[in-house]
Amino acid sequence: MGKFTFSYIMDNYYSLLKQPRTKYDLFDHMMEGIQIIDHNMQYMYVNDIVARHGRTTRDELIGFTMMEKYPGIEETELFSAIRNCMNNRLGYKMHNRFVFPDSSVGWFDIRIEPVEEGVIIMSFEIIGPKDIGFEQHEISEEVELRVERRTKELLVSLEREKELNRMKSRFVDIASHEFRTPLTLILLCVSLLEKYTKPEEEDKRVLQLGRIRSSVKNMTSILNDILAFDRIEHGTIHIQQDHFNLMDLIIEITSEFEGLAKEGQHIHYNFEGQQNVLQDKQLVTNTIINLVSNAIKYSEQDVTVSVSVHDKEILLTVSDNGIGIPEEEQAKLFERFFRATNVTDISGTGLGLHIVKLYVEIMGGSIRCDSRKNIGTSFKVCLPSIPT
Repeated sequence: MGKFTFSYIMDNYYSLLKQPRTKYDLFDHMMEGIQIIDHNMQYMYVNDIVARHGRTTRDELIGFTMMEKYPGIEETELFSAIRNCMNNRLGYKMHNRFVFPDSSVGWFDIRIEPVEEGVIIMSFEIIGPKDIGFEQHEISEEVELRVERRTKELLVSLEREKELNRMKSRFVDIASHEFRTPLTLILLCVSLLEKYTKPEEEDKRVLQLGRIRSSVKNMTSILNDILAFDRIEHGTIHIQQDHFNLMDLIIEITSEFEGLAKEGQHIHYNFEGQQNVLQDKQLVTNTIINLVSNAIKYSEQDVTVSVSVHDKEILLTVSDNGIGIPEEEQAKLFERFFRATNVTDISGTGLGLHIVKLYVEIMGGSIRCDSRKNIGTSFKVCLPSIPT
């Protein structure tokens, strides 16, 4: 633009008109088109830029109405904007595609402001209208794509929210049921312990204490599942690799579970290969504990933990000779809240194996299951590691 900005012109319109020799000489040297239209839609003033924009001359415009010079203009968006500006005394900004009497087309950036005479219009001709049209088309397509993408995102978020609500409802049902059973048993055992006060009733007291211990273990397991599931769902579990002795960890875990095993049940382990590895010790620990705990729960016989570390790879297998998993249900084994039809009398949330699978994936590994109903189950975990 020239010496004056459009806002400056409008702020100082009347004082500026007093300065030139004739009323509108000020606008003659503007780099933009300036025209003043009176309330009858007649051209009171146009500068040379406007005449050039209109493919005409100043003399052919001044004193004539817009309708006389451009028949049909009263049907255009531009004419409507000018009329609204006059009537409502409100400014307008617009991009205008103008078709001239010779059928040529011009593109203009138009700004219209109310003045005492009628309106003042500043026009900027846009060079390369075809490019501008193409650009507008591209912008329109981009907006449509963004709206479509955002709509899909919102639908996914809505579906996820529904799924979370379903999960919460399902989880509350399971947790309340699983907590109610051990709590009821604990209360019953405590009541019985209060009655067993004689020395000859020592065996009965030991039995009830064992039941309390087992119930507390089950509740602890449920709480661990809840906490682990919540941390995974909120993305607060991150890999923290460290060097540790895997054989020592296996010995520690199997020794602890030996004291929690059923009567006559034992936990065995086999280890071969490099003992010191690089992995997330806590996630490895949680994975083994969960698998061994399941093996004890669903089997009356011994459980075996086998580990081998070779070629930067940890192979971990937990096997039992228990009730197994029906073949037709194994595809759903790692889904959240899944419980096989043959475990209805055994407590559990259905989250354990889902959590184990997520742990293994976080560590960059894989897990698979081999199981036959009433014969036994074997979980095989493969984890990457750098022997040290």
